[in-house]
Amino acid sequence: MESTSNVKSKKSKKVTIIIIAVSVCVILAGITFAYFKFPAFNSKIKNLMAKLPWVSHKEVKSSSLTKKEINEKMDDIAEYYLSMGIEDAADRLYLIKRDDEELYSNLIKLMNKKSSAKTSEIIKLVRNLESKGDLLAYLHNEITHQQQNRLNSELYKLENQDLLITIKEIKNILNSEDKSRKELADIFNYMDEEVLANAIYYLDEESKIRVLNLLDDSKRSSIESQILAVSNKKLELKDLAKLYETKPLESVIKEIGNTEQHSMEELGVIYSNLPILKAAEILSQISDDDFVKDVLAAIRREQNLNNAESSSDKVSRAIEFTKEYNSKINELVQVYEQMSPEKIALITEKMINNNATVTALELDSEPAFEVTDADIIIDVLSKLKDKTLSKVISYMSTENAYKLTQMLAKP
Repeated sequence: MESTSNVKSKKSKKVTIIIIAVSVCVILAGITFAYFKFPAFNSKIKNLMAKLPWVSHKEVKSSSLTKKEINEKMDDIAEYYLSMGIEDAADRLYLIKRDDEELYSNLIKLMNKKSSAKTSEIIKLVRNLESKGDLLAYLHNEITHQQQNRLNSELYKLENQDLLITIKEIKNILNSEDKSRKELADIFNYMDEEVLANAIYYLDEESKIRVLNLLDDSKRSSIESQILAVSNKKLELKDLAKLYETKPLESVIKEIGNTEQHSMEELGVIYSNLPILKAAEILSQISDDDFVKDVLAAIRREQNLNNAESSSDKVSRAIEFTKEYNSKINELVQVYEQMSPEKIALITEKMINNNATVTALELDSEPAFEVTDADIIIDVLSKLKDKTLSKVISYMSTENAYKLTQMLAKP
């Protein structure tokens, strides 16, 4: 028989083995629970596993998606996270932030535009998850979060206000001594490309170069292409303005007397490149007062963007002068229609040879548009019925009839 001491020794070993086994099970159960319950612990385990020599690492291939496809997918993801519960969304965004800070920043920016209130709650939970790490990491994340909020706020303002204000603020940002090069680069690299390209187009050459030098290579290339497109469009509109100077008034009104063919912004470019009197002549024939006011505002805006003296006030005064003049001509036409052709012919022969100024429109203390007797009678006769006009000409001398015919034939 075994001795009592041997029996006790075996029992002691069994107890020890049982205790060790139970302890291992408890530890494994705790690790498993923590792995699935706490994202931070989960991430650390994954990072540790990734460092093991027998774990293979697949080569990450660069995305073959187009920029449009990436933006669409980002928008879908942001929408999906906003549709989730706040805690679930925070858990997922926390993991994204640990692995890809830029992706997290872009998603938060999109989510903030869609629902700032819910996004703010999600960010708070993400920060709480981060605070469970070491204090240094927490403080760093807190600062990063504040900087990101400031950046998002600044971007939202630059992208959603009038372009003229955005241009002025870009100049102020470039001249600010409070921002580092990295902060400046972040602003322009994250800024909406269309807004940025339009703003850079109107910047002075020095500011333009400074902004472009702050951009990443890919974004700079894209922005330069868009600036070229803006420049070409402006040249096209300026060429149209030259064409409208010579086209018949009725045809011009059909094309630029409304917003059917051109946006109000494009009309601002066209009208600002027309001579003041031509612009006034066109706009004086348009009965829609709101449209005329919008065109004048568009002229003013376009010329302010180009740092040019605004001509909108001069155009406005010329419109009033032209309207008043046309109104008086129409009244004279009604009077002349009641007169005999012979009497009209006598008056015409006296007025057609008088080029003395009767009235004038002055701009900048200089006569911009002078009206003579010859101008008045020609404008009246051009509106008479053809039958009446032919009789008038028949009563005139050959020389004056010839002269009148030439003047009436001018565009």
